[in-house]
Amino acid sequence: MSLVVSQLPIIYADKTEIESKRHEYQRQLQSLVDYYEQADLEQRQAAAMAVGSSQPFYLAYQGKCDGDLQQTYGGLIQGLMASRYPQWSQPLVMPKLKAQEKIRVGFVSGFFNRHSVWKIILQGWVENLDRSEFELFGYFTGERRDEQTTRAAKLFDRFEHHAFSVEQWAEKIAQDNLHVLIFLNLGWTRSPFS
Repeated sequence: MSLVVSQLPIIYADKTEIESKRHEYQRQLQSLVDYYEQADLEQRQAAAMAVGSSQPFYLAYQGKCDGDLQQTYGGLIQGLMASRYPQWSQPLVMPKLKAQEKIRVGFVSGFFNRHSVWKIILQGWVENLDRSEFELFGYFTGERRDEQTTRAAKLFDRFEHHAFSVEQWAEKIAQDNLHVLIFLNLGWTRSPFS
């Protein structure tokens, strides 16, 4: 995956280079999809261990519509992860919402700290959701704690911060029987979800 993602630099010399790099990214990504469609289960499971080590983050810097490319990338990642974690790849039944019960919303992030993911995206959601309607669960998969981590923890009804494996996080999150689960930064941190 790193070779594929390496086709996406931060800065381009001109529009021609954008098109060239974009085409090469698309070609190599499709080649990887084709390869893993033919790969055996052991190869697919091994590849899942590398998911998140390289992300197509700089694709957005090209200023193009990336929907099709991101769908291809997402399908590849979903397939690899389903090979490794079949128990977590099946659709879940939405928990019934009882009278007077709050909607349980979970947020998974490696950045419940002084970081743009917390400051720009997550903090505003958490501070402004109507607490009479929502029960909030925070799942901090990162390592670096600071004063913003302490602040974040106080904003949630339940805040978990552990050095869990993917399997342990999946078990923990499943136990909370959420209605909504939001992943904020897959692959942006050295966490079990990277």
